[in-house]
Amino acid sequence: MAKKGTYVSHDTRVKEMIKLIESIGYRHGISTVFDDYLTIASCAVSNAVDKVHFDERESLYMQTIKKYSKEELQKIVELHAMVVNALEQSLYSSDLLGELYHSLNLSNSRNGQFFTPIHIAEFMAEAMLGSKCTEIEEKGYVTLCEPTCGSGVMVIAAANSLYKNHYNPSQNMCVLAVDNDIRCARMAYIQLSYLGIPAVVVHGDSLAMQEYARFYTPVYVMGGWIWREPMTLANGFCVDDENLKCMLEPMYGLLKYEINAKKENEDGQVSGNA
Repeated sequence: MAKKGTYVSHDTRVKEMIKLIESIGYRHGISTVFDDYLTIASCAVSNAVDKVHFDERESLYMQTIKKYSKEELQKIVELHAMVVNALEQSLYSSDLLGELYHSLNLSNSRNGQFFTPIHIAEFMAEAMLGSKCTEIEEKGYVTLCEPTCGSGVMVIAAANSLYKNHYNPSQNMCVLAVDNDIRCARMAYIQLSYLGIPAVVVHGDSLAMQEYARFYTPVYVMGGWIWREPMTLANGFCVDDENLKCMLEPMYGLLKYEINAKKENEDGQVSGNA
């Protein structure tokens, strides 16, 4: 059974998810099942668009599912279907995984993890984006950075604010979301991916400007955002971005790196002969 927490969701969909997790958690533990679900789902989504990290995440995916029986894996598949369907139904008006996380009493208040209700996040987003409409009209989109993203509630609220103002979050916003808790980064990544929000979700430390892992949402990659709006903590060169670009467009790698390297080598030989 899940521990009784200080927050209990009144969303019937979340309650059904809790029952499903508890049915697997008797053998593995609630926290383990939830963590493993996040790992399985985030690796599956990432591997559909990110070939740079494919091997390591495919290995992690296979290692994780080995823990479970066929019947238990079927329940995890059902859980994922429930999450995806709920996100599609609620669109940008719900922080589904955030509610589930806190209802399972898995959050860590000592690390500053507290549940932010979606209506509070929406109020903050309205205030934050009030002056951004001009930027969207001029540039075509607005960029957002959420240094402590949690499950992504503020980003979801921002998307909802844009949607209410007749903008398309898939086209009119691009997001860098960061959290130093891998569970939070995975929650945000799953939700932003299925909501169609262009984003790079980073597991890292915003204060120390350290990055441990990055996840590209499908819309960010397929929408070409990696070419026009690179999202990095230090606003500098990102090896992962460059590797992904080379995989997406081999000619880019050939022109930028192989030909340039050959030219530099030839220049060096000329200088040496001189």
